[in-house]
Amino acid sequence: MGILFILAIVCFVLYITLYSRQKGPVQDQTYVSSCAHPQQLSAPLCPPHGNDRIATVRSSPHSTNYVILDTETTGLSPYTDRIIQISAIRYNELGKPVASFDTLLNPCCPIPPHITQINGITNQMVAFAPCADQIRDGFLSFLGDDLIVGYNVTFDLRFLNQTFPGFFSGRCYVDALSLVRKSLLLPSYKLEHVASEVGFSPDGAFHDSFTDCEAVAAILRHIEVELSSRISIFDAPTSHSQPRSIPDPWEQGFAFWRQGEELRKDGRFEDAIQLY
Repeated sequence: MGILFILAIVCFVLYITLYSRQKGPVQDQTYVSSCAHPQQLSAPLCPPHGNDRIATVRSSPHSTNYVILDTETTGLSPYTDRIIQISAIRYNELGKPVASFDTLLNPCCPIPPHITQINGITNQMVAFAPCADQIRDGFLSFLGDDLIVGYNVTFDLRFLNQTFPGFFSGRCYVDALSLVRKSLLLPSYKLEHVASEVGFSPDGAFHDSFTDCEAVAAILRHIEVELSSRISIFDAPTSHSQPRSIPDPWEQGFAFWRQGEELRKDGRFEDAIQLY
């Protein structure tokens, strides 16, 4: 009888444990596999010019308005990964921030745990965030035809071009990373290291795309390089303009190699080695 009683207790405990796991909240795996309808969201979609985050960091003067932008993504491939945060700050000719756009995005797929460790964005945070299609008009309207500036910005432009096909082909941009390499001699060109070197202390953590935009602004103001002399044209890739259900292994391998080379040149050897 004693043994049967103990077995009954064990079975009961196992049942309660399994039941609570099924019914209880899942902290790291909650995501919405398809976009929620705008009326179903628990909070309103971002206003035409993003949410209420206000940029305070001044940047470098320029002859016209320009936009510093940054993204956070679920990985390194614009063809197989998705954007989970977009931020952009518009600066006027004097280098003063005049408008901002910032939103999380629902990637409609789980965020890998190692990505959450990097940028702090969890599946729960994006579960009821808008999808890319729902912020498309507001975001593209915010950018307009302004010059785009960012840190290793071709990475962001590839993701944005894949997310909003055709809009970023031929866009004028300035890569702040290339400016820093030519202006400062540093042991590391990671954004957070360079920002620290020029005296920028963020209110939050790096790898929040809004914070990273302000870090770029602080760096540009410090190095005082004329942006007009460093403008490039984004040549959007055409071979992957339409998503494929089964990516070509050779082309995908080459894409990973190119990303690895960019990370290696940026001093991010641990990240680069995973792509070779």
